[in-house]
Amino acid sequence: MGVGHKHAGTFLAEKYTKLPFGAVVFGHHGGMPDMERLKDELVRAMAGGEEAQRVVEAIRAVEAVVPEIHPDPRPALPGWLGAPSGQGRLGLDLLVRMLFSCVVDADFLDTAAHFDGAAVRLREPVEMAALAERDESRRAKLLAVRDPSPVDAIRERVYEQACVAASGEPGMYVLHVPTGGAKTMAAGAFALRHAAANGMRRVVLAVPFISITEQNAAVYCDLLDPDASSNEEAVVPEHHSAVDLDSEDLLKGLTPVWPTGVPALCCPASLAEDWRGRRARLDLPRLLPHEPHARLAGFPLSLPAWESPGARAWVNSGFALRRV
Repeated sequence: MGVGHKHAGTFLAEKYTKLPFGAVVFGHHGGMPDMERLKDELVRAMAGGEEAQRVVEAIRAVEAVVPEIHPDPRPALPGWLGAPSGQGRLGLDLLVRMLFSCVVDADFLDTAAHFDGAAVRLREPVEMAALAERDESRRAKLLAVRDPSPVDAIRERVYEQACVAASGEPGMYVLHVPTGGAKTMAAGAFALRHAAANGMRRVVLAVPFISITEQNAAVYCDLLDPDASSNEEAVVPEHHSAVDLDSEDLLKGLTPVWPTGVPALCCPASLAEDWRGRRARLDLPRLLPHEPHARLAGFPLSLPAWESPGARAWVNSGFALRRV
């Protein structure tokens, strides 16, 4: 404790990986710097720089306890970082942000554990098969009290296709269903069953607009969160820039040290939301699955599209949800 490590960590990150990863260490207290500032700070950390002596002292102090700060061999970077055109740059930017949020979260957990005088507390992963059963049961209850619709039969067919597809191998799946086709329920059923079938521990729902995020989160809370009378933790934390983090009800499931677990579903407003300068404890990375995961995408069309023979034939043919 008390060892200045920001510049030392940046120096080591650049030495053993790439400079952009130094932003993760340098910014884990105050927010990631831009590349120009990061380069300037790295110069200060190198021999002859203002921080050089402190960097040497910090590295010596830490390596005596954690020699792994000098990895041999060097960490292998993901192969997809070398993707052509702008895809590699986009991948690097996303990876850095994911790592940044992981480090920020770990720093909060470790600091809290230190001052509490206890080990870091994490809850056991949610049982996906049990959540899938809860989802099925509550969906049936919701449908039983809802007014019937002319497209209910098609909605049910879409739902059934999603459930059948969930037993497939991990990969990229696309759900093509017009507006009003109950994509939210079908996608949730697919994700939970797919996670259970393939040993995955988490499901992440990424939605491009806050309004849609709130709508989806409300549906999944009704389907999956424990009853109000239960002492169980919520499993559907909703995370985006409009969430009221002062809400006691929200914080019951989103405590700084996650005393009872990692949520099963999260609803971030956007993967591209600007995290710079923010100490985000609840950002995506800690919720992303460590295993390969399925991604679902819905493409809204106008409701009358349901009435066209082509739309009905298309859904009936079994192509509402497919692997790509």
